[in-house]
Parts: sequence; structure tokens; C-alpha cells
Amino acid sequence: MKRTSIVLLATACIVVGAVSAHAQDGTQTRMVMPVMDSTQMASALARSMRQLQPAVVVLGYRNELALTPEQVSYLETLVIAQKDSQAVRQARMVMRMREQSKDRTMAAAVPSFSWTGTIDEAALREQACAQAALSVDSTIGLLSDRHAVGAVLTPEQLARLPKLEMQSLMASMKRP
Repeated sequence: MKRTSIVLLATACIVVGAVSAHAQDGTQTRMVMPVMDSTQMASALARSMRQLQPAVVVLGYRNELALTPEQVSYLETLVIAQKDSQAVRQARMVMRMREQSKDRTMAAAVPSFSWTGTIDEAALREQACAQAALSVDSTIGLLSDRHAVGAVLTPEQLARLPKLEMQSLMASMKRP
């Protein structure tokens, strides 16, 4: 989870161009990142999407991690399994979103986003809880996939992986 958060935060910083952070003393600092060209932005978005496929990420570092043939074989099997599980999770999420869109609670909450009128707090809370449940299901699936990949790696490989991810991220940020 921590590695995913770091990589996704770094990718978001690149895409947006700046990030606000709170120092330990509570003061707010702002780090300004250079604006990316379209090639760098495409690379950052591809990198963030690749994080949704943990076995693919690790196989991308097969030489740097010195993966054994057995590890490569197992990870290649995981790529297929994770692709299937991701497709199932996405299909389930789409189905639930369709069900929610038919729900009267969702319809009742939408007018609440207007500039005037009453605020249906209960409908908004119900809508937010339903959306949060979908997000949690997706996150649990992703973390399960990451843990399955992590179980294949040695402690040394697990220690090296975040460093490789950060090096790759920093390299993609450099201008040609």
C-alpha cells in the first residue's frame, strides 16, 4: 500500500505540476514541478496504469531484480490471472454503478449539487458510501494482487523494487 501510494502520489504530482505538503512542524510547503510535455504526460499516465498490474511491473525489472526462471514463470502466470481478476473486478464495478444509477437515492442526490434549493444530506451520504464501497473493493483486489506478487520475491528483491520504481519515475521526468 505504501509503495503504491508513493508512486501514485509522485505520478499525480507530475501530471498536475505541483503538490502541497505539510512539514512536521505543521507549516505548509509547496513544491513546484516543471510542466510536462505531452510525451512525458503520456509516460506518467502509462506508468500509473501499469501500477494496476503488479506482476507486469515486477517482470519489467526482471534483470535488475535478477529474477530466477521459476519466479519469471510464476509471475507470467500471475499476469494472466491478475488480468482476469482485474477484468472481473471492473465488470462487477460497472454492474454496480449501473445499479446505483437506477437507484432513486442517486437521483435524489444529484439535484443537491445545484446552487440553490435543499440539500438532501441523507441521499448524499448514501451515495458517498456506495461509491466508497466500490473503491474499497477495487483497492482490496489491487492489494491482493500486489501481495501475490510480493510472495514470489525474496526480501532482497522486495527491498530493491521501490528503489527501481523511483529511479524509473525520476528518469521519466527528465526532459530530453
